Amino acid sequence: MSIESWKQEYYTDPSLCTNDRERAEHTKLKYIGARKENLDRHEVAKERGKNFILDNVEEFSYNGDSCSFCIHHSPGPNDTPICSNCPLDKKSNSCEYHHGSAWWQFCSIGNPEPMITLMDTILSKCDEDGVYRQ
Repeated sequence: MSIESWKQEYYTDPSLCTNDRERAEHTKLKYIGARKENLDRHEVAKERGKNFILDNVEEFSYNGDSCSFCIHHSPGPNDTPICSNCPLDKKSNSCEYHHGSAWWQFCSIGNPEPMITLMDTILSKCDEDGVYRQ
């Protein structure tokens, strides 16, 4: 087991997501994969205070390069994401690294549950076309 086997189960190509619903489902699955029992099953580790998981050979970063929302909302000017159009930004800057945010809880203490809950909230507010409606 490895990052590769973990990706096969929990991480597909984010550029294939065509709407907010698909992006939230993609993101939710990625964070479900970060639950300790799932990391352990694939012999992958997450260190406190880090935004990546790793095995003996490779690491996988939870960042804008692996985020289906960031990939969709980029590139903006100078290849920066246009975060104001993103459901994560509309949900109180939830992916920013500030104390207590869902992203902070994952990176700092290794708790993926707030991100999973956030994705459930976004999914519950998507219309029949898969567009997030705040």
